[in-house]
Amino acid sequence: MPEFNKHSEGPNNAGPQPHRCNGHLEDVLVGLSSWPMDVAKPFGVFWQCIKSQPGQEPVRYSQRSTSAEPNTSS
Repeated sequence: MPEFNKHSEGPNNAGPQPHRCNGHLEDVLVGLSSWPMDVAKPFGVFWQCIKSQPGQEPVRYSQRSTSAEPNTSS
């Protein structure tokens, strides 16, 4: 019988999962690759995510900026 890590309850066949703040990091990287660079605000949201408890992550920066824009379609 294989021995598992003391934090593991058994084999996990789902494979590696991305970090819960991965989307927030993507927002920072998008900000780095855009002109003009938009890094400070996405990084602040990313840092809030890192410090938050699992399940209490802040809304992604990219979702904040798109939801804050008024709907211009008629």
